[in-house]
Amino acid sequence: MNKRIFNAVTDIDDRLILEADPENEAQQKPKIKAVKICTIAASICVLLGLGAFIGIRLVNTEKPINTSDKLFSIRYGNVTSDYEDDYKENVARVPKWDERTIENQYSDLGIDGVMYSGTSRKLDVLDIGKKLGEYTASGYDTYEDKTYEMTVRCYEIKGVSIECAVAVELKDGEYFSYTNSYYKPKTLGDFVSDLNLTDNTTIGYAYYNWYDEENGKYQDVTFEQDINDSDIWDILLTDETRDVPAVEDFDSMFFLEEISFSISSEKLGFENISIGMTKDGYLVTNILSTGKAFFLGEEKCEELVDYVVENYEGVIIVYNYPESDDDTDKKANGSDSGAVVSTAVTAARPE
Repeated sequence: MNKRIFNAVTDIDDRLILEADPENEAQQKPKIKAVKICTIAASICVLLGLGAFIGIRLVNTEKPINTSDKLFSIRYGNVTSDYEDDYKENVARVPKWDERTIENQYSDLGIDGVMYSGTSRKLDVLDIGKKLGEYTASGYDTYEDKTYEMTVRCYEIKGVSIECAVAVELKDGEYFSYTNSYYKPKTLGDFVSDLNLTDNTTIGYAYYNWYDEENGKYQDVTFEQDINDSDIWDILLTDETRDVPAVEDFDSMFFLEEISFSISSEKLGFENISIGMTKDGYLVTNILSTGKAFFLGEEKCEELVDYVVENYEGVIIVYNYPESDDDTDKKANGSDSGAVVSTAVTAARPE
């Protein structure tokens, strides 16, 4: 899912949490970003084929923050006042049936009891494997309260297990990827091999939740260079980690990422979603739109952090948010200083 939408729909400012319970601030442990799986929001965005836009103007500075052996620079940006209108326009509205393209109309597919969801991602004919058969794809029109169906030809995607994804020919010679969000791997090795993640994905930016001892809080540090894919997989996937079982009770746990990476796949139909590690050693991801976790140990997280910090340049992006009408009223009544809030947040990866 596009990271800007993911953040816009799910992120909660730590400042708001502390304001709700100010007495807890002194006891509050440094917070790091929580992994949040937002399947409904992802489905809406896939349906629309649109991305929420937040207007940002960035100003470069040379002001550094010093760590033990590394400097993180700061860059400031202003969030423009039209971001709420853009978000509502692009995300909240569900298009009518005849406004959708065919891949967004027939987004549901059942094959032998397994349900797949369309990703709206077109596949190259060279990615198409052997034919699986003809099945029924369907779609629902909210406005007419009507379900549409059509028969489609389904195929394997080369290098991908049919437990995870299939190719669907919606038009003659036009193939689209459909994924099984309910797929549950047994081990990390199964997960990587079933999806062929080392070949079928690219890793983009890295995001590090760094504890700034001088200011006594966490800062979101963005590394705005594409991270070397093979180096990350070499760290994560070893002889010792291949047989690590998947966490069975994922939904009952709360994972806090210390470091995460933007990851995309043309074949599997996702862009800028997350794979990362928690400080206490869990590898977590929302690949295929549902949460998966594997316990690799604290040392593995430290190894990832050290690799990124030592090999790439990090920047802290500080956003200035526009005043709302409520802020203006408070300022007029003398109940608020009216100052623009400035907070460190994770930057979205550009399109």
